[in-house]
Amino acid sequence: MEHLSRQRLEAGLSQIRDSPRDGGRVVLVVRRPAVGVRELPGAALLDPVAGLAGDNWLARGSKSMPDGSADPQRQVTVMNARVAELVAGGTDRMALAGDQLYIDLDLSVGNLPAGSLLAVGRAVLQVSDAPHLGCAKFVERFVAAWERNDVDALVSMLAQDARIAMPPRPTWYSGREQVAAFVRRYLLTERTRWRLVLTSANGQPAAAAYLWVEQAGAFMPEGLHVLTLRGGEIEEIMAFRSPALFPSFDLPASIAA
Repeated sequence: MEHLSRQRLEAGLSQIRDSPRDGGRVVLVVRRPAVGVRELPGAALLDPVAGLAGDNWLARGSKSMPDGSADPQRQVTVMNARVAELVAGGTDRMALAGDQLYIDLDLSVGNLPAGSLLAVGRAVLQVSDAPHLGCAKFVERFVAAWERNDVDALVSMLAQDARIAMPPRPTWYSGREQVAAFVRRYLLTERTRWRLVLTSANGQPAAAAYLWVEQAGAFMPEGLHVLTLRGGEIEEIMAFRSPALFPSFDLPASIAA
């Protein structure tokens, strides 16, 4: 599958911004009866208890809930159909994004803040304030880019005003170009080899970074990268350079070659 360049994504922004602010339409309904399975029903029932009938939301549960039960704040997920079509390169692969309702409507916070009511057929959805932290596949792309030392792929995931900081160091970099220059010079170089392990911190996606140490013959703990996502882009990388944190997250002490 092709990953669009930043230039091609930015070229499609004007059409996305022209999404109607009211009176939108449902373009696609996607039901997920099991992991990795997509069904495209011609009609669907939105149930106040089960969510989208036939979907696995209720049975699958959520890691965001203490008891692992389904998160009521994420009962039905909605995505702007124009964004999905742009990223998927057409309508044929839109369903793979993993959301349930694809709507031609401005879904920005400015147009639909938390608490807004959205009429879908005879059902009414309420916009929750639960942050959309991005699907696991997005974070996996971040991990893959980092492990390949692929700065261009990493930069394509950054917001224009992205930031990176590395506590306890006081320095930080702001803006896509500055972040890219810093990463290219100091982190993802010809001399570095990395392995990342996915985790989460404070409800946000995170990756534990292990750097190859020749003397140890293994990848050793270097830092914990906590990601802040916004609108399908990385807004901030908070790279805590504190290997002492790793045991608290049940992370391995090292990773073999």
